[in-house]
Amino acid sequence: MTAARPLRAALAAMLLLGTAPGAHAQHTTYYDRPVPMGVSVSTSPSAPFLFTGTAGMLVSPPGLPAIKFILSNNHVIGAGPPRLCPDTAPQWARVVQPGTLDLGFDPYGDRHFVVGYLFRAVPIQFGLEGDNLVDAAIAFTMPALAQEKIKGIGEPTPGIGYAAPGMSVMKSGRTTGVTFDVIESVNATVLVSYGPCGIARFSQQAVTAGPLGEAGDSGSAVLDSQSRVPVGLYFAGGPTSGILNQIVNVYEQLGVVVSSAADAAAIAAPARSAAMLRLEEIQARHEKRILNVRGVNGIGIGRRGGDADLGFVVYAESLTDEVRRGVPDSLEGVRVRLRESGPFRAH
Repeated sequence: MTAARPLRAALAAMLLLGTAPGAHAQHTTYYDRPVPMGVSVSTSPSAPFLFTGTAGMLVSPPGLPAIKFILSNNHVIGAGPPRLCPDTAPQWARVVQPGTLDLGFDPYGDRHFVVGYLFRAVPIQFGLEGDNLVDAAIAFTMPALAQEKIKGIGEPTPGIGYAAPGMSVMKSGRTTGVTFDVIESVNATVLVSYGPCGIARFSQQAVTAGPLGEAGDSGSAVLDSQSRVPVGLYFAGGPTSGILNQIVNVYEQLGVVVSSAADAAAIAAPARSAAMLRLEEIQARHEKRILNVRGVNGIGIGRRGGDADLGFVVYAESLTDEVRRGVPDSLEGVRVRLRESGPFRAH
């Protein structure tokens, strides 16, 4: 989500600028109901701060397609006052469109802006020893309030997708609109800053080769750009990378699937190759040591530049001498590529 702003300062900025800097106006304005996905949302009340994120896509419990939920991040629709940290909004908190930052005020109980009600958020464990798979939450909604179409993309294709190295992906988000990128690594363990709320460790993430989104794009559904099957949920990134939860983990943790595929019989990641399983085992043996190098904020399995073979990618805020000394060139005979990523922050 975008950095929280005190009510008075944010209101002044909105009066001067119309919308927040960098935001795509089509994704930040008020929509007649039912609203598309990929647009600005937040919880309300949020005062004394205003903030916003993105409504990702509609999901449903398997076999119950008539029940609709808006999928987004915990730190977007699970956040509440006074600090807007994840897990602080009460169940059934109102979800408004657009988010309070883009409205320029907190509508409190005004039903004119409501598109859903917080139903469930997956708790986030903070600290370097935390074990998180997803930053995800769902809000109960109805067809009269929200639609299947994602702004600028259309309806997602039914299916259980999985982000893989080299896959071309796209998302539609509140701040940067529709963007495209390529998955650089998977099975990534990353350390993500949530500002004053703390740092959280996430495993089994996918990382893009470029900045898929910016602050305010949190909660965007990430789709395979060829098939439009959902593969991830965007929640964080850095100056040169985007980070997404694998959508199969989101589905499993929340007990939902993409709404257009609500009759899916099973939610499961595809079988991994023997080569991938071997790399995962090697990563598990060395991961803690690598992440203890000061300045390192992630490690994953990806393709080494243009090579077809898989190897390790280590992400660091900057490629300092300490990082270069602390990260080996290979792990058990598998080459390691260092990547300067800047800090990873929840978006």
